[in-house]
Amino acid sequence: MNCGQALPEDLKILENLKQYISDTLVIHKISDSGVNLEIKLINPCYSPENEDEIPRFDGLINYIEIRMKDRNYSDSLVYYNSGVAMSLINLTENNVVFQSITQNKNAVFISFSYCGTTDPDEERITYIVFYDRKKYLFDINLRVTETEYFRNYQIVDDLYDKLKDLPEMLKRTLIKHLHIKHEIHIKIEE
Repeated sequence: MNCGQALPEDLKILENLKQYISDTLVIHKISDSGVNLEIKLINPCYSPENEDEIPRFDGLINYIEIRMKDRNYSDSLVYYNSGVAMSLINLTENNVVFQSITQNKNAVFISFSYCGTTDPDEERITYIVFYDRKKYLFDINLRVTETEYFRNYQIVDDLYDKLKDLPEMLKRTLIKHLHIKHEIHIKIEE
């Protein structure tokens, strides 16, 4: 579940590769409960200055730095994309969600896809979840089908099995979130 999380020796390598950084997307969000979240995406799929550009698919380095802090706790995570050939990370602010799990506990859901997927019928969405002073990382696989008017996305994975290690309330809330967010039909513009 923790593949992709940078280890101390990886951070040294990332430091040496900083000369290959061309763009950085920074997202700042503050929750209603006072959680301050900063996300830096190094070499994103789309340039932060021009989201209308054609997406970039390749890069020498691609990773996310996340820092979370509130009045009682702080945490951080570095997720590096080890498969940067034909799959840079595509993250937008609307894919960062503060979610109430119980009356006293909240979670942060950060989801992103990858530009340049090799199979047009499949898409992988990666989730990073912060909850109760723990971090979780997992991929969700989607099947993509198209009709004349719609592009349909359907979750392929058995979510109860994939998320079996999560606390029960978090798992239920996240599965509901995943079905609402990712099992969708998008009208194709002509």
